Amino acid sequence: MLTLRLQEILIPSTSHLGNSNHNFFLLDGVPVLKQEEMASFDPLKIKKLEVVARTFYTGPVAHYGIVSYSTYDGDLAGFQLPSNAIVTDYPGFLYERSFYSPVYQTEDEMNSRLPDFRNVLEWEPKLRTNEGKQLIDFYTSDLPGKYLILAEGISKEGTCGSATEMITVKK
Repeated sequence: MLTLRLQEILIPSTSHLGNSNHNFFLLDGVPVLKQEEMASFDPLKIKKLEVVARTFYTGPVAHYGIVSYSTYDGDLAGFQLPSNAIVTDYPGFLYERSFYSPVYQTEDEMNSRLPDFRNVLEWEPKLRTNEGKQLIDFYTSDLPGKYLILAEGISKEGTCGSATEMITVKK
């Protein structure tokens, strides 16, 4: 039987900010803020242990590394969360959705008196890019103001990326 002592998985670091002087602990993806709680957790309930051996920042606080424990069923295996913990369902990736986007093919459609007050200007869930670049044409809303353009994507290798840009719609 293999037994790990907490002191054996601490990762030394020469510099850090804030008040942290230990690793950032996760149990099934949930942060565990007190080292002693992980030290007293039953090791037989742990299926996998992963370590990131570099400084990790959460805001202004630096941790020596990340220590991520996974239980067999991914359900915290009876670990007691603090009484002030808030548990919510997080949707993760959203399913594909469709949003209305006007198509103005004639002069009459372009000069229509019906206002366009959409707040989602364009939605392209299956867009393929050429080396991360793609030109997209879309119509803006009729409401003047500043709009945030947000582009998010996932590469073939599974790497996530995003970019933002502000545009101004004038009357």
